[in-house]
Amino acid sequence: EAARSTGCAAGRDGCGDAPALRALAAARSPDLTADRLVVVLGYASAGEELHEICAARLLRAEQEAGVDDVVLLSGSARRRRSAASEADLMARSWKGRHRSMFLDRGARSTYENVLGVAELARTLGVRDVLVVTSGWHARRASALLTWALHDTGATFSLATTDERATLWARLRELVYRGEAAIRVRSGPASPGGADGAARS
Repeated sequence: EAARSTGCAAGRDGCGDAPALRALAAARSPDLTADRLVVVLGYASAGEELHEICAARLLRAEQEAGVDDVVLLSGSARRRRSAASEADLMARSWKGRHRSMFLDRGARSTYENVLGVAELARTLGVRDVLVVTSGWHARRASALLTWALHDTGATFSLATTDERATLWARLRELVYRGEAAIRVRSGPASPGGADGAARS
């Protein structure tokens, strides 16, 4: 599983050697707090460049984020030998305002995305989570976010983009909506996922 790390604090270039998200979550630093967490969900693409769907989500997040917001960019590398994850590609392209930024380089699915969102929300003590995704993905993301955030004290809202889904994306949504419904019916998510660590 790829490492998760804190990303670029406001005003800094590059991500550097930052601590892993799971270690940060365990530390529970009282100085690390935020009122709002803005999350951008990556899009499954095997390319080495930022996919246009992911770029649209990033642009929407840049329009929404403010100077006091913490930003989480979530998405893994889609090829084993890829030099950069979706989170890295988004971080390089980010032009919006933010107070600090985190990268989840290990999230390979919406399920793993939302577990990481919940873990960081607990760590930061946020009350408000804004998740940016595509309109056609919103239904599944919303169901999983409700499930994952139930014990965090945070409420969430969605900001969506309006690009058309590809045929592959539509088919994938139909398949994975059923999986999402099963997870939700199975009961609340445990903090940090099944292994007790952030697994977004």
